[in-house]
Amino acid sequence: MAHITLAEKHLEEGRNLIDGDPVQAGEKLYKAAEECVKALALYLNLEEIVAEAEERGRWTVTELEKAVLRAAQKIGEWILSSWNHAWALHV
Repeated sequence: MAHITLAEKHLEEGRNLIDGDPVQAGEKLYKAAEECVKALALYLNLEEIVAEAEERGRWTVTELEKAVLRAAQKIGEWILSSWNHAWALHV
């Protein structure tokens, strides 16, 4: 799955940047979380959210947050906390 491959790539890049460029590391780690949310949306068959993103040609924060909220209903509230931490790295 492409999203998992990208998530792993961003995770590794983020880890490698932590000591030298923590700002860039945070961005890479956020991108890893973003790709995980996309993969989770596909895995959980959140078809309407995936369709919105595909129709637009890209994922927006709106689709990502909708996916996180729906995923939390299906797999647990921990995903909300995880997403909030990832978002903090981004901003």
